[in-house]
Amino acid sequence: MEDDKLNLINRCELEKEKIIKLASDLIKIHSENPPGDTRGIMSFIESWLRKNGVNNLKILSADSIKPNIIAEVGKGNPLIILNGHADVVQTGDRSRWEFDPFGGEVKNGLLFGRGASDMKSGVAGIMYAIALVKQIEDKLNGTVRLIIVSDEETGGKYGSHWLLEEHKDLLAGDGCIIAEPSSSGDGEATIGQKGNLWVKFIARGKSAHGSLAPYVGDNAILKLIRVVQKADRIRSMKSNIPDDAKVVMEISKEHISKSYNNPEIANVLDHVTVNIGMIKGGDAPNIVPPTAEMIWDMRVPIGISTDEVISVMQEIIKDEVSMNIEIIERGEPNYTSISSRVVQTLKKNLKEIENKNLDLTYQWASSDAKFFRKAGTPTVQFGPSLLEGIHSFNEKVKIDDIIAATKVYLGTIIDFLNA
Repeated sequence: MEDDKLNLINRCELEKEKIIKLASDLIKIHSENPPGDTRGIMSFIESWLRKNGVNNLKILSADSIKPNIIAEVGKGNPLIILNGHADVVQTGDRSRWEFDPFGGEVKNGLLFGRGASDMKSGVAGIMYAIALVKQIEDKLNGTVRLIIVSDEETGGKYGSHWLLEEHKDLLAGDGCIIAEPSSSGDGEATIGQKGNLWVKFIARGKSAHGSLAPYVGDNAILKLIRVVQKADRIRSMKSNIPDDAKVVMEISKEHISKSYNNPEIANVLDHVTVNIGMIKGGDAPNIVPPTAEMIWDMRVPIGISTDEVISVMQEIIKDEVSMNIEIIERGEPNYTSISSRVVQTLKKNLKEIENKNLDLTYQWASSDAKFFRKAGTPTVQFGPSLLEGIHSFNEKVKIDDIIAATKVYLGTIIDFLNA
């Protein structure tokens, strides 16, 4: 197998223009979410896989415009999963882009466009890797499963979250690599992430003529303001980091501090963060508002449960009459052990192929990794990226990083299945 592995890795170098073209072609296909209609890009992916010999393939959909592709090569155990999402965030104000966000232009060693980092280049890498592995399928001692979903950017309701609820066995494997952006060119991979908790506060008051306030009526907006003033009670919650996560947590805090040149920003990794993202209420300036709502986006660190955060929130609102909370979205913090086989195999191949040490960190945000870990699958995120353009303007990625990541995917798959 070692000769086959080296031959396929060399193929990546020889065929790098094809890999970059695949990534560029994916960028050219609009798949912004919302609105989330990914039928065009998923049709392209299905066609490309079949043309390259990956025919053991099926489409599963919870929504007709958001199909998910499941493809397999090999048979039996162990099973390694490759995952990616084909949807991208919206481009926003086009005047702030220095190039066509859907141009897929390759220039000066860079690939430009929406999804270049998050995460169409990573998707191209795992697609190319499974297509090459298909050529030595009869020598594999196990299975590689490719899962490309349509809905990640808006929470996974029609993607990995739905697959977990309806087809949990598909997310259950011996290891999973998600090609999410992780600064793979610098040898970084992420093996854990914060939980997410979106909560709506609903306040009810009593309307009256605005000229009589505050003596008549009950202002619902003021109730929300009083709660906002207590948000630091949640922000001050600090996690009790498990012993097996302490080393990676400290490394992660160093990384984010250097990335943003701000030592205090490291607090986002071991504290609950609160973003008061939406607020609305009232009918007119001259009417005491009878109702008001706001939504908080909270990210919960490893070492704290969402139950603990909700308990503090209940304490914060207990003195407010006619106020309640509604959980919109909820996911627990999660992580994979450093010693897991998929992490160690990726580490070995990064060193062999790129002569780089694997630097393991935790995310301050969240991704589909939580669904795979909930299914019991050790999961690592490793993908090409330039972080400054993600979910922003002028997104781009180094083409050398795309090729390097594809090689590492290949080596990890082969070693994982033939250890």
